[in-house]
Amino acid sequence: MKIQIAGLSHPGNVRDSNDDHFSIGQAVSQKTSLHQTVETTSAEFERHGVLLAVADGMGGYAGGEIASRTFLEALTKTFYSKTLPRLSGADAGEFLRYCLNMACDAVINRLNKKRELEEGGTTVAGLALFAPDVAIVFHIGDSRVLRINGRFMRPLTVDHTLVGAEVASGQMTEEEAMLDPEMRALTRSVGVVGTNDPEINHELFWAPNDRFILCTDGLHGVGRSLNAQEIREASMEELDTALLTQKLVSMALTKGGQDNITCVVVQISG
Repeated sequence: MKIQIAGLSHPGNVRDSNDDHFSIGQAVSQKTSLHQTVETTSAEFERHGVLLAVADGMGGYAGGEIASRTFLEALTKTFYSKTLPRLSGADAGEFLRYCLNMACDAVINRLNKKRELEEGGTTVAGLALFAPDVAIVFHIGDSRVLRINGRFMRPLTVDHTLVGAEVASGQMTEEEAMLDPEMRALTRSVGVVGTNDPEINHELFWAPNDRFILCTDGLHGVGRSLNAQEIREASMEELDTALLTQKLVSMALTKGGQDNITCVVVQISG
């Protein structure tokens, strides 16, 4: 089987700078699109699996761009520093927790070195795939991981906001949550807002024809970017991972592009 991956980030139509970053494998990027194909029978995949993530630097803060880049650089460095045997979901989840905690510490230490960076921070959402079929989803904040298979799409993360759980359970719609900005306030992040405790789901498995989309809220923000139906339909229409990342970012820009926009698309082909 092959895992085809593509990532892209854009500053959007409003902001002068881009505080987002994304990572595919050991590469961290912002200004350059990345593409990678991983053979699941390769020795590299057997040793490490593959790590993918998006990070959204906290908008409006001087340290946002530094926080998102520092987090992903530290996360990938720790993740790929160890050769792993085939892990159970629980063991893989604990390893990811260790990597995430190391990355959180790296951000805090970096931002505390300069007063002008102290109010920086970042959210993060990511996916680690291990042999033979273990998938680990992790996130802190309101960046998301979505899973698509055929016509069906479901979120694998619940936003760490005041109403994230209510929206995820259907007690409140995304549109209702958008009416009050305070309702969408973060309860977790790496840095300035809330706690930096990562949420990790280690009871997942990947399979042929699975597609995962990792995105910052500049892509999924209802009322100012794409809704779930638009993301699902775009994924059904475009099978190529690189073209889908371009299409999703272009659609978000057309909807206004009020925030930085970042997405990583992962396709598992049998």
